[in-house]
Amino acid sequence: MNKWKKVQDLLEGERLAEDIADGKRVLFKKGEVLDKLRIDALLKMGIERVYVEAVDFYEYKDSDLEKRDIKLLLNHEIVEYAKKKIKNVIENVKKEEEFDPKVIEELSENIFEGIVLNYKENVFLNLIKLKSYDEYTFTHQFNVTVLSTLVSLELGLDKDIVKKISFSSLIHDIGKLKIPLKILKASRSLTPQEFEIIKLHPVIGKKIALNSGVIDESILSCILHHHERMNGSGYPEKLRGEDIDLFARIVAVADVYDALTSERPYKSAWNPYEAMSNLIQSVDIFDSKVMNALIRVFGIYPPGTRFLLSNGERCVVIGTKKGKVFRPVVLSDNGEIIDLSKRKDLKIIKVG
Repeated sequence: MNKWKKVQDLLEGERLAEDIADGKRVLFKKGEVLDKLRIDALLKMGIERVYVEAVDFYEYKDSDLEKRDIKLLLNHEIVEYAKKKIKNVIENVKKEEEFDPKVIEELSENIFEGIVLNYKENVFLNLIKLKSYDEYTFTHQFNVTVLSTLVSLELGLDKDIVKKISFSSLIHDIGKLKIPLKILKASRSLTPQEFEIIKLHPVIGKKIALNSGVIDESILSCILHHHERMNGSGYPEKLRGEDIDLFARIVAVADVYDALTSERPYKSAWNPYEAMSNLIQSVDIFDSKVMNALIRVFGIYPPGTRFLLSNGERCVVIGTKKGKVFRPVVLSDNGEIIDLSKRKDLKIIKVG
């Protein structure tokens, strides 16, 4: 179902569902794909709302997207929008120990739409990596949401379920806002007592969500159980296997992957390949179906992995086409984009 949307909330890649005219002159035609230039032009003309085609994952998944321009999975505008909204939520939780669920619902909807628009073309997927501590809470919540949403789509879950998982991801670590900064920012190994305090954040997070009016059991379970592990080694309840809600099993994988690849006060960031290898080897810890979905989305060599090719060129992975998990798309140091799924003559010699 098509819908009216504020111009300021438009995403690059969306399509117009009707002509936009100035009197008899058509300015933008129905079906036209909106890019940054067109969106800026609409804003300058003072147009407040436009009628756009509804984003439907199941329609996009089956359509021929290969002819469309490849775009960033999520554009700069939605990142800045998300940053502002998440910071507002953080401030509310710090002051009042609650947040407005409608804000999270709207934000998760926008992130979901941005991902679905380019789901089949996530060759240029780039998770944001900001180094400062002040930005970590935002970037981690955002990245975990992107990863969890992609994995959920890859698992073929109903889109309403995927949206709930996006919602859960955005607030999965909300309880950490009540953990003392001196513990969160510690540049040393935590004492056993400090780690016990850290382990309280899922319980605190569920309480904050309940205080805020969140009643969905799967969302609450995700907040409480995203540190549970399939072998019972997690916390706070040491649940095992499918006793852990699917939402939590998905967010657990996304949470650990992003944490491993992020710079923290107490550790250096792992490269994406090391992080993926670590997850793959943790067969008894994470849900194998979720892990396989992550591999199908990212490939064995996630974006950001550097390696040496058999022709002597050094490259960085910028993505993986669906079904080509061992043959990523790379950007060479001389600026050439190489699709290894089409270049059987080239081999990966060394990672790192």
